[in-house]
Amino acid sequence: MRVSWALVLLATHTMAQSTQGVMAGRITDLRSGIGLGGAEVSWENTDTGAKGRASANGAGYYALAPLSPGLYVVHAACDRYQPAPATTLWRRSPLGCT
Repeated sequence: MRVSWALVLLATHTMAQSTQGVMAGRITDLRSGIGLGGAEVSWENTDTGAKGRASANGAGYYALAPLSPGLYVVHAACDRYQPAPATTLWRRSPLGCT
């Protein structure tokens, strides 16, 4: 099983700014590349202990939100596959978003 993700920072054109964003990706079979619909994705912020989970859609895509900057451990699990952990560090850009 392959766990892939992308960090998407949300920006608005209002006066308020947010430090939270979305971690999104796709769970796929390592050999065939086919998306694993229904895979369970869980996350934990190792700095704060905050936890959450989401299910991948039918094509294997998932989104975890809202997330604050920090170090995250992400686990993916799907029937008939070994669980796949991944660790990612998400830091807020020093320049911010516009």
